[in-house]
Amino acid sequence: MKLSKLRELVRNIVNEIESEEDIDEASVTGNVSGYNVPHAFGKPSDEKKKADRLAKASGYSVVSEGTNRYHQLRKEEATPNQKIGKGIREMRKQLQEIEKFIEWYSKIKTESELDSSQYWKRTQRHLNVIRERLNRISQKIQNLSV
Repeated sequence: MKLSKLRELVRNIVNEIESEEDIDEASVTGNVSGYNVPHAFGKPSDEKKKADRLAKASGYSVVSEGTNRYHQLRKEEATPNQKIGKGIREMRKQLQEIEKFIEWYSKIKTESELDSSQYWKRTQRHLNVIRERLNRISQKIQNLSV
């Protein structure tokens, strides 16, 4: 089939479609099945309950937005000593996890014989940001322990 013949056929089809007034709208998703994710649009309260269950089972607690978490902490029926003790224990667990990650990445760096000068620019910037945050955290811990 020649190219000109093909163009003519396409033009004829387009003209037929344009001339039909019966078509108000068209859909290209005719046989697409619906969502196959159970509870994909569940209630937010159900999601919160599930997150709370998972956190409790793993020994952690769900941390919401900063101010909300602080207000929840203030409302807890516990002494200030209990609140601080629980919070320090949670932070210690989280720091253990961070330490584990650092060990893994240090091991990868050593095994790969990488030099820090070979990191991406963004990685260097992120490391500097982390270092600065750790310094600020260190100062806050010193203030807390005094």
